[in-house]
Amino acid sequence: MRRARVQFVGGPLDGRIAAVPVNLAERVPPEQRTTVPAASDRPAQTLVYVREQFHAADGRRQWRYVFARAEAGAAGAEGVSSTPSG
Repeated sequence: MRRARVQFVGGPLDGRIAAVPVNLAERVPPEQRTTVPAASDRPAQTLVYVREQFHAADGRRQWRYVFARAEAGAAGAEGVSSTPSG
């Protein structure tokens, strides 16, 4: 399966870049759900990011995910493993 490196904007994943699977049209899914495990001081939650199109400095069209909301619980969510960018 092909993957695209996509930037996350806003929320707890701000500035991170993750490899996200793309469909046959080379588009990333319209919504990305990321699970944040529970810690001692807070319950588990699901972060919801929505796809947004933007133009890079070289004029090419690209996709990024913008933070939409946080939901309580982690049922049915997919985790994204990413590292901070640069």
